[in-house]
Amino acid sequence: FPVTIAGSRTQKPIPPAGIQPAICYAIIDMGVHSESFKGNPPRNVQKLKMCFEFPTLPEQVFDEQKGPQRLSIMQDYNVSTGDKSTLMKMLKQWRGVDTVDLAKDLKAYLGAPCNILVKHSTKDGITYANIEGAGLMVLPPSQALGVPKNPTVFFDTDNFSWPAFHSLWKFVQDKLRSSVE
Repeated sequence: FPVTIAGSRTQKPIPPAGIQPAICYAIIDMGVHSESFKGNPPRNVQKLKMCFEFPTLPEQVFDEQKGPQRLSIMQDYNVSTGDKSTLMKMLKQWRGVDTVDLAKDLKAYLGAPCNILVKHSTKDGITYANIEGAGLMVLPPSQALGVPKNPTVFFDTDNFSWPAFHSLWKFVQDKLRSSVE
């Protein structure tokens, strides 16, 4: 995510393009948001944010008070259990399974290793790191990676609590506040 300084954006360190070992450190139910797709009328869509860190890449200092931190990438998904769902395809591919029951299985992905195919895109002179295939290319792990360095977060709006809400990043809190709920 580029840093904005006095109205201008500067390049932030990002993971290199290609397959990178990663660990899922946060799964956040972002609530229901009204969205339109391909010119269709807006509809309510349940959103899920998944956050991954890259333990094999050199850590970077983004904030002097926090010291070195792992590079990370975040991906938003529409929550759908349909056959065309990017979320379901990604979760099945990651674990090498034929079925996923979101209600029972989702929490098992927290702290789990994987490989991510990172792609770069450039806009207004800033290069961004994204997960290839609009978030689809999260692949089975090729190695054990230990535990996440970032605090692990599993936030579910169905089990809402203010302490859990206040533990989230401000930009996530703001997005949750804008949800239909």
